[in-house]
Amino acid sequence: IDGLRKKLRLPAWLTPRTALLIFLPVYAAVAVAVDLGRSANQAVVPQDFEVVVRARDRIAAGMDPYVLTDDIPYKYSPFATLPYFLLPDSHAAGWMIYELLVMLGWVAVLGLGVPALDWRKAGLVALGAVLSWKGIRETLDFGQAEFLFLGIGVVAAWLFNRRPLEGALLIGILPWIKLPWGFVWIPFIAEAVLRKDHRRLPQLGLGLLVSSLACGVVLPALALGPTRAWELTVSWHRLVTSQPRALFETRWNQSIWQSLERWFGHDLGSSWPVRAIVVVLAAAAIRSLIRGMARRRPSGPLAWISPWFLLNQLLSPLGWSWGNLLVAGAPLASEDATLRKRSPALHWALVVMIAAGWIIQQKPVAPLFGLERWDDFFSFGSVTLFWLSLLLFVI
Repeated sequence: IDGLRKKLRLPAWLTPRTALLIFLPVYAAVAVAVDLGRSANQAVVPQDFEVVVRARDRIAAGMDPYVLTDDIPYKYSPFATLPYFLLPDSHAAGWMIYELLVMLGWVAVLGLGVPALDWRKAGLVALGAVLSWKGIRETLDFGQAEFLFLGIGVVAAWLFNRRPLEGALLIGILPWIKLPWGFVWIPFIAEAVLRKDHRRLPQLGLGLLVSSLACGVVLPALALGPTRAWELTVSWHRLVTSQPRALFETRWNQSIWQSLERWFGHDLGSSWPVRAIVVVLAAAAIRSLIRGMARRRPSGPLAWISPWFLLNQLLSPLGWSWGNLLVAGAPLASEDATLRKRSPALHWALVVMIAAGWIIQQKPVAPLFGLERWDDFFSFGSVTLFWLSLLLFVI
């Protein structure tokens, strides 16, 4: 590529980092422009973001935001609501500011999350951005928080390699936004155990403990008052433990547990032998990812943590389709994969499955299969297969 750059007489300042930091903002701007086009034809404020700011307004008015009979119940913890008090009272203005901030954060995480960036790695990050296109679109369409999970996870991974306590404090926040994200603690715990540094594991434990106390008790109590914070916490716990089964059966839930029922029927897909097999395979995947962490460490935090994003989406009881946003680091993580390299046939089979999984997510493809919308493929577990293919590609 350097030779091609000289032949084309490209300027010396056009380094891999510069090229990536040009590509990503343009790509983000296109995503925002498409979202603005959606806003012109639908509600300005996406439905899930509207749920969050409505909950904020209810808390400010002394009401309970955790109402199971709402069309879309609010399911975030009291702590997760606090940052939204910093946004304007206007829901539309709040959404525009939120959208701008998360897109800037996305550009920063992908553009700066890879040390020693060469042209190959820049191309892999750009490819990851392309693969995550539908996830970006859905996250903006629904007003979801996956941008925050990506940013917190990558920054925590970067910090943990240098300042374990600060990294643990940051990653400890995730389950207080959405409970299943406590799964992403696993690579940090494994790293602390495997690294020959006796201080790392105590610092991790202290960071997670302090973060849990701060998010679960201290910060809500300081912001809302102890009594009010406790009432909201009890109400939140009551709601998340009594969610209707219909929520898990929605087609946007692409968790492996739900897709098993799509593929094999409810009785067989939810039977304990089938689930036991999945648990064993998941344990094998976790073991393989832990063994590969040292190989991925030099590639930077994005490559180090991205496989765990994929596994979390698959194993979470609610693995929403917009989790496609989190696949951006998968191509970079695949540089250090070993499974697919043992068999050229497996390598190319996975390449075909990933390409097909991405193609059928695009809007013009559905009518070719007699479907009205691209998300009609979700009823077949299409995104689950896409995530599985990517996970096998990076192991």
